[in-house]
Amino acid sequence: MINNALKIVAVGDLAFNGAYHRVLSRQGLDYPFRDVLPLWGDADLRLGNLESPPTTQPRVAPSKFTLRASKLAVESVQVAGFDCLCVANNHMMDFGPAGLFEACSQVANAGIPIVGAGKNKEEACTPVILNIRGMRVGILAFCDVVQISPLYAGQDTVGVAQWEADLCLRRVEELRPQVEWLIVNMHWGVEMAQLPSPKQREWARALADVGVDLILGHHPHVLQPIEMIGGTVVAYSLGNFLFSSAFWRGRNEEGQDFSSKFSLHPLTRKTGWLEVNLRQGELPEYRFQHALLLRNHSVVPKNFPQVAEDWQELTRRIDPSNYVAEFKKEMKRTEERGALGKKHRTLTQRVEEKLFHWGLLHWANHEN
Repeated sequence: MINNALKIVAVGDLAFNGAYHRVLSRQGLDYPFRDVLPLWGDADLRLGNLESPPTTQPRVAPSKFTLRASKLAVESVQVAGFDCLCVANNHMMDFGPAGLFEACSQVANAGIPIVGAGKNKEEACTPVILNIRGMRVGILAFCDVVQISPLYAGQDTVGVAQWEADLCLRRVEELRPQVEWLIVNMHWGVEMAQLPSPKQREWARALADVGVDLILGHHPHVLQPIEMIGGTVVAYSLGNFLFSSAFWRGRNEEGQDFSSKFSLHPLTRKTGWLEVNLRQGELPEYRFQHALLLRNHSVVPKNFPQVAEDWQELTRRIDPSNYVAEFKKEMKRTEERGALGKKHRTLTQRVEEKLFHWGLLHWANHEN
């Protein structure tokens, strides 16, 4: 084995939904990443969570907000140099088993390994092992999100890998002797919450105890703190990296059709990427590089003093001895963010929704 540092660049959710259908065809495949790719040039491994499946299949849950990726999404991540994509998330089954298979096949055919889904539980929980400059890197992915529509792989059913603590920890223990470095993706947490739950921190400690080197979290759509547990780097949520507002149609529990607009909360535009250096016999070195997801759907680095201060404040909040109380405070803030989003829609947004519902607004970025 070559005893050099392994440099990893990791991002959160890559959702090529909504406007990305138009942006990639007009601006180019590299457009969303254009300002950050020069800063990733020395990375050995680029990782992300593919939040939106590239598929042409119909959706399976009428009331669920679905994320359909642009048909150019796979080419875009290929151009951006991603080496492995996590697909253990709550949107990969938005279009059923056929949609999952179509999406995974497209990614695999582009030469990008996927981890976290399969034709059954065994396949969904199978790791990806990459050989990078003589170093074996093992990658696993699990999802811990409650969802009514079918999501998780069973003994004989298609789906994504579900986080079942005892089973998943055994998977990690089995993989550990086979690789020099071990990475686990976790799709977990509370949407719009800036702190992980006490249970997540407990699971992170358990994963650290069985030898995981790096935990990459996503699902909350906002950034959460990063901490070291022994020799394990834990990024609880890397937030959105690419995401678009979008109109969508659905049907409620009473069978009534509705139209709505999903709008990105300003907090979800604060993003960035995690850089991690792993060396045998040494503690990992990590740094979070801040960026901003612009309204033009590209990501630009953002290294202003205020950004650093905000990050320090967020990181400080994970330290209190009475963390349960701190997390309860965050849950109240999270509820307020959701309420404000629904309550304070602008007049323009409400009019647009009506026009879209009546078929008078032909919006290229809608979800069906």
